[in-house]
Amino acid sequence: MPDQKLKIGIAQLELTDKDWRSNLDRVENAIDIFSKQKPDFVIFPELWPSAMQLKSCQQQAAINRDTILPRLQILSKEKNLWIHCGSMLIADQGKCYNQAVLINPAGEYALVYRKMHLFGLMGEDQYLGAGNELPVCDTPFAKVATGICYDLRFPELFRYYALQGAQIIFLPSEWPHPRLYHWRELIIARAIENQVYMVSCNRVGKSEKYEFFGHSMIVDPWGEIIYEAPESEILKIVEIDLARVSEARAKLNTLADVRPEIFKKMQ
Repeated sequence: MPDQKLKIGIAQLELTDKDWRSNLDRVENAIDIFSKQKPDFVIFPELWPSAMQLKSCQQQAAINRDTILPRLQILSKEKNLWIHCGSMLIADQGKCYNQAVLINPAGEYALVYRKMHLFGLMGEDQYLGAGNELPVCDTPFAKVATGICYDLRFPELFRYYALQGAQIIFLPSEWPHPRLYHWRELIIARAIENQVYMVSCNRVGKSEKYEFFGHSMIVDPWGEIIYEAPESEILKIVEIDLARVSEARAKLNTLADVRPEIFKKMQ
């Protein structure tokens, strides 16, 4: 059997509100550091250019479109990296979305996902539109998909991805205290119930009344925590073994016993 081990770079960053240049500098520095260790993927937190500054979403969306995403496309080509851009604000037909993008080493968009579930406690529903597409992406290493932060509380999304063959599900986040217990338990649950690797990247630092705790995690299909970050900024490369996915599904194939027709009653 060919080697199925992958290296994933997690950039758990301390972000600065309203200072996208400083945040971009941190991201560029992380990509430069990671590139020397040749990971297969790197991932960044949710909304890292602007943090939770949604009132100016149209202005930030223009910066992301014109400056930040093109810069990340250049870096992905220069460094020969798959870059999961975390997420950032993007405008489309006058409405802003919280959008995740996976860029391949050719500098192309391989996956684009807009956050489906908007977090009212932080005002997302006041400023953002909700996405409706559920993309799954084939890469040379694995079939991958992504959610964003609050999506974690909605298991149907992750079950859909698993039934479409996803082996790795990414989750960029801005998840604050006091809900660390929920964060940890839900990531573990999503990994176990879908027999996938959950790869989450949370931010650290403060934004207005919120304090973000980090604890970025990689959890394997058996629910084992492969890596858990501290509550401070850290760049970490973690190795995973995709054989764990096929092993879990061979020994206890719960996905084969899913009955999706039952859940039409939810509509």
